[in-house]
Amino acid sequence: GTLVGGASVAGFRGLPGAAAYSSSKSGAITWLESLRTELHGSGVRVVTLCPGYIDTPMTRVNRYRMPFLLPADEAARRFARVIDRGQRFAVVPWQMWLASLALRALPRPLYERAFARAPRKPRNSCSLVLYGLRFPSSASMDIAAAISAWLRKRSISWMCSADMAVSRLDPLIAARPSRTSAVSALGDT
Repeated sequence: GTLVGGASVAGFRGLPGAAAYSSSKSGAITWLESLRTELHGSGVRVVTLCPGYIDTPMTRVNRYRMPFLLPADEAARRFARVIDRGQRFAVVPWQMWLASLALRALPRPLYERAFARAPRKPRNSCSLVLYGLRFPSSASMDIAAAISAWLRKRSISWMCSADMAVSRLDPLIAARPSRTSAVSALGDT
């Protein structure tokens, strides 16, 4: 089976105005790396997806430039290709990987000075987290439902570790199943 974890390029460097989001995504990246190592040889493949900016209700409130912004349907197609190719780690779109490398290469004092006054996302703009994507309660859930259905058809698990307790996955890890059950921020599906 396959377990897909949703992280973000925001996990590569602490972003202004997004301390909790950046740190949780950084934790997700490291946690998935640990799971990948722990589950090696078990028949469970662990994939880490790190999306850049995707055109969703969450990003539409941003008051700053979002390089390489992808429509949600295109992002979903690219996620599917990553999973189908058997990649263990992917940044979508790949150009965000280059941008992330450049930001990580900046010395800490220079990065902090450069981004201290960067624009921030408005607070309280989202009310629901589903599969690692944030949606205002007024937004349509068809994107998340389509991704979820596609993943379920392929017996692929999708999770967002930042939004759930690690202990919920312990039984899955201990049992070392050949196929894992889907786990989301809203509960088992």
